[in-house]
Amino acid sequence: MEDVSVTGVVMNDVLCPLVINLMYFCGKDGKLPIVSDPNAQPVTERTPHVRRIRMADIVVTNAKSAAACLYGLPEAPLEDISIVNTQIHLTEDAPSFPVMNAVQQPVTLAGLTVGNVRGLRI
Repeated sequence: MEDVSVTGVVMNDVLCPLVINLMYFCGKDGKLPIVSDPNAQPVTERTPHVRRIRMADIVVTNAKSAAACLYGLPEAPLEDISIVNTQIHLTEDAPSFPVMNAVQQPVTLAGLTVGNVRGLRI
């Protein structure tokens, strides 16, 4: 996925409004090493690459866990991600998992949680 722009979004009462999560796990294969191992895997034609993503003019109220969770892969980091002119209001809540991945811990009132990102602009 390359050259994507998300602009002019309004959200209310969400867990984590801004998510790019390449370490997503789900279903029976979610715990396999190729999905859950935090170490780099071999790059193949199936390895996803996400770069040049722009999120702008976003307003969020009552976010419950984190403002944004951005997780690339050790072997294919997210590249050139920008979050500009964005307002996110966090509401205190019980700690929870803002995204489904093998490295995320439960959080509340977290700003950004980031892993394997190159070129983040906020």
